[in-house]
Amino acid sequence: MIRFCIILCFVYFCVSCVVSERSNPYKFKNALSLSTATKPAFFPGLKQVVAFQDDLFSGSRPEGEWGMKSLVELNVASIICVDGIAPEVERAREYGINTIHLPLKYNSPNKTQILDLCSAFMMNRLNGNVYIHCHHGKHRSAAAAALVSIALDLSNAQEMKERMQVSETSQYYTGLWEAVERQQLISMSEVVKNEKIFPSIVKPTGMTAQMIDIDEALDRLLLVKQSKWIVPESHPDLAPTADAGIIAETFRSMQLDEESPFLNKNFVDQTINAFHEASRLEQILNTDTIDVELFSEHLRRVEQTCIQCHKAWRK
Repeated sequence: MIRFCIILCFVYFCVSCVVSERSNPYKFKNALSLSTATKPAFFPGLKQVVAFQDDLFSGSRPEGEWGMKSLVELNVASIICVDGIAPEVERAREYGINTIHLPLKYNSPNKTQILDLCSAFMMNRLNGNVYIHCHHGKHRSAAAAALVSIALDLSNAQEMKERMQVSETSQYYTGLWEAVERQQLISMSEVVKNEKIFPSIVKPTGMTAQMIDIDEALDRLLLVKQSKWIVPESHPDLAPTADAGIIAETFRSMQLDEESPFLNKNFVDQTINAFHEASRLEQILNTDTIDVELFSEHLRRVEQTCIQCHKAWRK
């Protein structure tokens, strides 16, 4: 009987280990294996993760607790956010992760921006791995990781362009590709001389801030759409009507922005069209019975306007 109990416990232990191994989303392969991966890796709360160096990763914005836990499992000690939207500083701090905010646009970064990226990386790599992220983890973060690698003589341009292809960096962003192609070495003395306390958050202004408001509101509307037009229990704070209003009002204010007279007429026309589509979204949501198909169609049009506008003007 005792022998039977011992055998039973042993079997239970083995099965538990197997189940735990399969159900634990944090059981990653060695982070070093990402350096040779030919496709982006996806972890809980992280998308498009690509290693540009053994201690330098590019990827998407970390999503909540899952994202931070995944970063810890990847031995990430520092985040360099190159997105316009500020990183979640307090949440990262809870997991012992340092945050630096160095926003980049979709054109070629200037010398000062590249030097800051290099100095921030060198200052923090001794503490653990460094994770550079933008919004989707495909374009700006990949270019930033490539530029740092080339400038610090860790890799050459050809190798880094291949890693950017793994990240699925769009060819539309010619400025990012050209910057990587022409990047020269930066002396270590220059990098060290530039070391300083980098900001955790850089508050966006002007049209950049407006674009961020639209992007965040659109993401929230898409969450509601994914939950079949019911506010999901995981996000009880979502207010679809308010978000549609934010999008419409932001597009309207962009037309009145002091920068507008200096913008291309096609760009202004696109913001006007987007304003009308977003206004229609708000009107539909303000009815007692929502026409799901009609709403989905207008939401698709707003998304399409954003995509077309980004292709034409982000560069």
